Amino acid sequence: MTVPSGTFQTFTAIGQREDLTDVIYNISPTETPILSSLARTKATAVYHEWQTDTLAAATTNNAQVEGDDATAATISPTTRLGNYTQIVAKTIQVSGTMMAVDLAGRRAEKAYQLSKASQELKRDQETILAANQGRSAALHPRLASWVRFCLGSRLTRTTTRPTVLTPPQSA
Repeated sequence: MTVPSGTFQTFTAIGQREDLTDVIYNISPTETPILSSLARTKATAVYHEWQTDTLAAATTNNAQVEGDDATAATISPTTRLGNYTQIVAKTIQVSGTMMAVDLAGRRAEKAYQLSKASQELKRDQETILAANQGRSAALHPRLASWVRFCLGSRLTRTTTRPTVLTPPQSA
């Protein structure tokens, strides 16, 4: 189709407003299944400790004869575990001019950047929990194995050989 001679078209015009939606779509994954499923507690020292316990193995050989003397079961103590706390940080800095200009997709740049940094920190913590880092890097290997043991199949993919997860050993 031929455009008539002298037709003023949009691609040559100056001063057109941009067509920018007032929404920002975050396409990065932010799910944190490990961190979200763990109970929260307050650490009151740099080295934080907790205890774990297990039930005795299930058995089918526990029937008793009527009137027989009871025998005491073997009792095992709890396991004491610990780990050093880790400080994580994301620092943002937004200029005063940036906070004053008219923005698309957000009302305030500082609030947007703080929200984004918070999501990144949560995702970083998830990665730290799933990693098998040494103590000096802030995660004790037994904590990682304990997390894997507690969450079981949620962390283990099905393979041709079964993966056996064991509870952490005592400190």
